Amino acid sequence: MRWTLFLGLVCAMAACSDAGAPADSGLPIGADASTATDASISELFLTLQSPEPDAVLASGSPALFSARVAATDGVQFPLQVSWSSDVDGPLMSGEELDDELIFQTSSLSPGPHTITLSVSDDAGRAGLLSVSILIDRPPEGVTEVVIEPTEPTSADPLEAKVLQEAVDPDGQEVTYSFSWFADGLPVPNAGPLVPHTLTVRGQTWRVIATPFDGLTQGVAGEADVIVGNAIPILESAQLLPSIGGTTSTFTCTGLGWQDADGDPKAVTIAWWVNGVEVAEAADGELTGEHVKRGDEVFCT
Repeated sequence: MRWTLFLGLVCAMAACSDAGAPADSGLPIGADASTATDASISELFLTLQSPEPDAVLASGSPALFSARVAATDGVQFPLQVSWSSDVDGPLMSGEELDDELIFQTSSLSPGPHTITLSVSDDAGRAGLLSVSILIDRPPEGVTEVVIEPTEPTSADPLEAKVLQEAVDPDGQEVTYSFSWFADGLPVPNAGPLVPHTLTVRGQTWRVIATPFDGLTQGVAGEADVIVGNAIPILESAQLLPSIGGTTSTFTCTGLGWQDADGDPKAVTIAWWVNGVEVAEAADGELTGEHVKRGDEVFCT
């Protein structure tokens, strides 16, 4: 019988009993002696190099997967290699002649994936490796943005305010970038606030607010306004003399003219005596004939 044929070989590899029968070797009777070697000789060992487990990768950007294959007594090439996703199905398959296996794709659908690498060599040995990753999903929802004030002048700074934010389905923080355009031309280095010194009466200003979760942009929102005419400003008015009489000629001068649009100075003066406007008074002067002792005079 086969056991008798291989008795001497088995005993040479394992201790025998006093009666000459082989001690328990842990092998089934009749097993070939070659099966006594480590079971790992029939396996390929795969080591993941990238990406890290549970990595979050940008949607639409190249995702690099790499692993190294080894065997106890050396890998027998060529290798039959396949990469697959539990979501997207087969990704790549073919022969490899190197123990470093590299695969790159930018077509993985957004969301969680388990990526599996299956390898077999020319000696019939096989290995399997899986890694979980997340392909980042962009922020979702409508971004509603407004520019304040809604009816600005060239004296007003413009501020972009997000009234309704996008939400990231992966729970990542969403931030916003702001791109400004004046009459269709981009304005560099502008955040949510534009100083009034950059605006000009009659311009159309537009802002685009884009949500970003650190990897992927969401759908942007936009708003626009037209810059109106700024009201000119006088810091004060000077009335001279400060104490006068019925023979005095009073003068009124506007001081500290400011106009954000750069318009030329144009001042209209009105005179008031005891709270009643004096329509007959000259623009910049009030003569004594319009006053009497005890009257109160002021100008605007």
